[in-house]
Amino acid sequence: MDNNRNLNLISLFQNEAISINEKARNTTPTKIVLFDEYRPKTIPSNVNDVEVLFWYLIVDLYCLFHDSGGYLFSDKKTIWPQNDDRKKLVSFYHALNEVRSTFCHNKPETAYLSSLLNNNHLRMLFPDWRKIGASLEKMENLEGKGGKQLFQDYFDIFLGGANICLDIINNDFLTILCNNPNNDTVLFDEWFNPIFKMYFNNVSTYVRAYRSFSNQPQLTNAIRALVKNDLQKKTAKDLKKNLTDCLDPLFNGHGTLQPIDCMYPYSKFIFNLHYSFNSQDRRELTPFNLFYPLLFVRFKIPQNFVSPPPIRTQAVAKSPA
Repeated sequence: MDNNRNLNLISLFQNEAISINEKARNTTPTKIVLFDEYRPKTIPSNVNDVEVLFWYLIVDLYCLFHDSGGYLFSDKKTIWPQNDDRKKLVSFYHALNEVRSTFCHNKPETAYLSSLLNNNHLRMLFPDWRKIGASLEKMENLEGKGGKQLFQDYFDIFLGGANICLDIINNDFLTILCNNPNNDTVLFDEWFNPIFKMYFNNVSTYVRAYRSFSNQPQLTNAIRALVKNDLQKKTAKDLKKNLTDCLDPLFNGHGTLQPIDCMYPYSKFIFNLHYSFNSQDRRELTPFNLFYPLLFVRFKIPQNFVSPPPIRTQAVAKSPA
């Protein structure tokens, strides 16, 4: 098989993912970002081994569907209907995670690809793979029954499955979201809160927020140096604790609540301010935009310094959208 063909297919897929992301950002009424800061992997053009290309593909798919958009595949209640398309998405997501683990973790040879592919997640999807050329013979090979590993077949099946996922996200998710104009309940419950929780529980988002904050031109050199000093001296876990510790005085003030207890009121507060359909200051859902009010508190910057959002009372913060 010509690997130029495989490289072109990966490039086409990456461009389609970026296109759908931009469509969500620019044409939906919600300024949503489906795949946060997705950066396609650059694959050397001189790679001529299909097994190497397959693993490049798996890592890129993992970056897209897990690191950038994992909330879309949550088993919890979301905007997605609980239908066959939903099951396809979740099954592909789990299969991708399992196969990726054979490459990125220390797995014994007995747990290598052929045995991992013999699982319910991919078996549930086999009928769909037939339309991209996954014959019964290929299925037997993929399940380890054929006695060999056919990486071109692995490549075609996982790339085909990823394209199916993009089609479902584009045709189902964005359509559902756009068909609920001015519905803040749908927007908050089904979109904003799931991605907010993903950010809130991921320490890397705090590092990104700090870095974005330290580069703001409005800040004085002294404050910018203070923020960068924090970045250099503290681990990501410490940065997260610094930032979440700022939540209690915002919504309680007595030092009795844990930051996690303040997450919902803060989520509702920041949603009402910047993300509801009624907001006058619409913003993209990024770590910096979510956490910059806490950074102002963290570094004790005066309220009128760069016009940060006003600190509201607990009662107002918990009010319905």
